[in-house]
Amino acid sequence: FGREIMRNWASASNVRVARNTSSLIKRIALMALCAGAVVNQVQAADPVIYGSAYVGPTGPATLESINPNTGAATPIGPIGFNRVGAIGFDTSGTLYGVGNRISDNVQVLLQINPATGVGTQVGSLTVSSFFQDIAFRNADDALYGYASGDIYTINKTTGVATDLGNADNFSAGNGLAFSPFDILYKADDRF
Repeated sequence: FGREIMRNWASASNVRVARNTSSLIKRIALMALCAGAVVNQVQAADPVIYGSAYVGPTGPATLESINPNTGAATPIGPIGFNRVGAIGFDTSGTLYGVGNRISDNVQVLLQINPATGVGTQVGSLTVSSFFQDIAFRNADDALYGYASGDIYTINKTTGVATDLGNADNFSAGNGLAFSPFDILYKADDRF
């Protein structure tokens, strides 16, 4: 169903893309493909799915819990940043996200408290393009992001993003995820 983005690489030359189906279906398929990695991180008997929501192209974001059985979203709390659309847990269970500061609209890496929704800035991403998604590699907890066709590594301590190269453009609102074998997949809505 998909095209591999990367496995132990330092460039964006190996790409796998999920195509020929709706964006929502591909994002769900990516989550299912990478479920082994997610299951390994979840210790609770009743796992919680987290999501972020915002209204309009730059609205303030809210962290939500999503019932895995019904899909119903329940607001947890405001994140305190705009346009938080890329979130993910590292292997230690810390929730990270990418959003824009309300004061000056600069894109930053955040740590988000899953109990309250409150985001804390880690650092500026130093990239002008909007990050569409982020994912953590299982083997070493390295953070990767996708923005405007390029794959980046992101320093979890400073937020500095390093461009690894182009990985075949896909439009906003799609997914990025590592499989349990550390193959990075992305989904797009092009046919």
